[in-house]
Amino acid sequence: MARFIDPDSSRTLIDKVADRWKQDCLVDSGSILWGDRPVWTEPNLRDFQSRFLENPMIGTELDFSGKIEVQLEEAPDDVRWLAVELLIVYFLFARRLIEGPAKRELLFRVAGPLDLTEAPAWEEIAETMNYGIGNPGVGYNIHRDRQIGYLLDFTLRFKAIEAREDREALLNDPWRLRDFADDAAEGIQVREMRHVLLHLLRPDEFERMSSQTHKQNIVRAFEGDLFGDEPGPEDLDERILRIREKLVALGAQPNAHQGILDFYHPPLHQIWDSSSSRSEGTSDLDLLEYKKQMVLYGPPGTGKTHRTRELASSLIRQAALRKWGAGEFFASQDRVERETKGRIHWLQLHAAYSYEDFVRGLRLNANGGTEYVDGFLPLLVSEIEKEPVETRLPTVLVLDEINRADLSRLFGEAFSLLENRDKPLTLPGQDDEGNSTTLSLPADLYVIGTMNLIDQSVEEIDFALRRRFFWRPAGFDPTSIVAVNESRWPEQAPSKYGWDRAVGDMELLAERASLLNEAIERSPHLGSQYVIGHTYFFDASFFAGHSLEGVKQLTGGVFWQKSGNPKTSIEDLWEFSVRPLLEQYLAGIDADSARSEIDSLRDVFLRGTAT
Repeated sequence: MARFIDPDSSRTLIDKVADRWKQDCLVDSGSILWGDRPVWTEPNLRDFQSRFLENPMIGTELDFSGKIEVQLEEAPDDVRWLAVELLIVYFLFARRLIEGPAKRELLFRVAGPLDLTEAPAWEEIAETMNYGIGNPGVGYNIHRDRQIGYLLDFTLRFKAIEAREDREALLNDPWRLRDFADDAAEGIQVREMRHVLLHLLRPDEFERMSSQTHKQNIVRAFEGDLFGDEPGPEDLDERILRIREKLVALGAQPNAHQGILDFYHPPLHQIWDSSSSRSEGTSDLDLLEYKKQMVLYGPPGTGKTHRTRELASSLIRQAALRKWGAGEFFASQDRVERETKGRIHWLQLHAAYSYEDFVRGLRLNANGGTEYVDGFLPLLVSEIEKEPVETRLPTVLVLDEINRADLSRLFGEAFSLLENRDKPLTLPGQDDEGNSTTLSLPADLYVIGTMNLIDQSVEEIDFALRRRFFWRPAGFDPTSIVAVNESRWPEQAPSKYGWDRAVGDMELLAERASLLNEAIERSPHLGSQYVIGHTYFFDASFFAGHSLEGVKQLTGGVFWQKSGNPKTSIEDLWEFSVRPLLEQYLAGIDADSARSEIDSLRDVFLRGTAT
């Protein structure tokens, strides 16, 4: 079964609400909040459709909540209740990306003049909003209109099935339901909500995933090793269910919660590249395996190092699963860890690092003469080739901060080996017997570079280098600010102040960080390459926790007072983490202009508005 139960969540509450929606609202036409009240009727759905989909308000400066408030002006009460309940369904899956206070706030805004607290099921729904099943990705939050649009289309098509027993029969058949979910109306984008709905309605057959790419990664990582050439289903979800059943039979759940295997937990998630941020399209692991060279680039603090480590680990673990077989792989997790760590080689580049260091160069010998000595790359290749190619696992060479070295000069003539790995290259110099040294790169040597945009832009890289690598941007991710600080909160804050006391301000912190970066992108002195990476905000829990030491009663939030004025905790985060970076970025302009720019950005971050 795919019904994963997170110990920090409340799956029982979520499933109860989902089952009520399925029975009372889809099969029947009642209400999540009001029971038998006719809210999910076809006329109400059509009314909301005309307001929401046929009046998208594209081009306005309003956010999602602002638009839907306008769209619902003068709407009948039951249509407004329908809008609230559509959002309840939308929120059921999301965890960490959208926290409970933010969910409830939006529900109250959409309810408008209606009193949510009068609804018989409101207290239960309000509690359920504190939980979720998984992180559906940034696109789920940014494109709320598309997710709700898909949910609305799904429901209208479902309501078009006249006989009640036919609607029930469809819900009871997971694969017919899947086909129905895929048959969206023209113009409706089948995005994350398709996967979310299938899991809510049939959690034992469909994984708690909102990403098509994640599902493809899982099939690619496991199917061939588990089943070989054995014929199987073509559908992605059926293939994953088949993989799950096989893994359970092999006992591949040593670290699973509640005895339930989960693809987002060890020992599985490191194999299939679960940290990929893309919900659709080609995964990072696919790119690396195909090209064998890729560069992760972006501003400082955007998680390039962490992403590189995860990507390299997934590559090696997949190869181990493939070569050892599932039984040995899952029984040898200590060996997997050793092999993974030992086959990732980090090379920190800098301006003084040269071709002679990396490939080959003249060095003084013990006799006072000179001789050619192999550099880092040939020595690494020599170590790799000591193992038989049939049994060895891939090696990953990480070139950290490639912007600090001239890669074309660093590789020299060996540059061509990146795309012609089967053609040995003759290196400079000969041995005492007049023999030349050759170098070729093994097919199982992969290269990942990291690059900070503040030192050099991608456009400045020469075309010969650019075409030999895939280039993957690593951007600012506000959702990780909340997630990482939540994981750190128990160790940083006094035990009397639980995460529920901090989450509201942490969400506001993520919003303010986003506003700050938008202002940086617009700044004539800075620009997009200078945005502040999300990792610079990961110490927020430390500053908040430190400020709470000895505090008997908290007034306001952990960062902002009720009035909206900043507290010392958030000012310290600015002063010790963000401001020094901005001062470094602005060191090249006159002092008055730099000071004015920093003051303006400070107001954006701490107060939400520029002076």
